[in-house]
Amino acid sequence: MGRKGREIVQAELNVKEVIDDLNKAVASEWAAVYFFWIGSIVQEGFLGEEVAEYFGKQVQGELGHASRLAQRIIELGGQPVDMVGKVDSLSLFGKLQMPRDNTDAVAFVKKALEFEGKAVEYYNKLAKKYFGKDHTTYQLVASILADEVADEDELENLIGKRSARK
Repeated sequence: MGRKGREIVQAELNVKEVIDDLNKAVASEWAAVYFFWIGSIVQEGFLGEEVAEYFGKQVQGELGHASRLAQRIIELGGQPVDMVGKVDSLSLFGKLQMPRDNTDAVAFVKKALEFEGKAVEYYNKLAKKYFGKDHTTYQLVASILADEVADEDELENLIGKRSARK
């Protein structure tokens, strides 16, 4: 990001705080990548194949989010989170716990729904925080928020929760 762009953000916000918020999001995206990647490999049994296929596709989406967030951190003059040892402590999800039973696809989907719910809440919080103050960060988190909302809906559809909402 150029000088003028940094000046605009610095006039409204503490840039270190923006970087910290975005690094928390990066760590959370990496935790999600790992969860979806492992989930796509270990799934067995009824629904397992469908969930594994969906999780495999999610890996690329979450990696894309992490990359876009990291790029914004760099534009702001920061350093994206060091992946070694910091993901668990920074991510919204805390210490990542995988379901124990690889044949329980519903447990994997429920865990993914828990992650998506936390992500939706966090990106919504960031969108509100940066609206009108840092347009670039706002647009980034609002875009990712829209993706996470859609992902949550797809996960609910995987286990038939949509009918329960009506």
